[in-house]
Amino acid sequence: MRFIKIAFFVALAGIVFSCSDQPLHSSITNLTPTAFQEMIQKEGILLDVRTPNEFNEGHLENALVMDYYNDDFEKRSMELSKEKAIYVYCKAGSRSSSVSKILADQGHTQVYNLLGGINAWKSSGLPIVSN
Repeated sequence: MRFIKIAFFVALAGIVFSCSDQPLHSSITNLTPTAFQEMIQKEGILLDVRTPNEFNEGHLENALVMDYYNDDFEKRSMELSKEKAIYVYCKAGSRSSSVSKILADQGHTQVYNLLGGINAWKSSGLPIVSN
């Protein structure tokens, strides 16, 4: 009977943690567009992980483009300073979420992810830079 109780609580814990909106890495903070806008005013690296074509359609001011789909993405991301905060965004939030986890796994302790990506940013009426 004791084994069944322990197994139940282990399974319950797994369900609770897998359904959480919070990332498993405490170094990742998901932010709404307005909160993200406030945070990027601080020192750090603003990282756009979309393709160059997507970047050229409009991006956040002072953003560094580093294409997530590029074969050398992880190698290039290893070169980013771990001393600085990194603010990550993409088109809709999926790629930046993946990149945030990669960065946290690499040892970055201050990773900020834009929820909903640049689509949510634009829907909030916030400014973008067009090329």
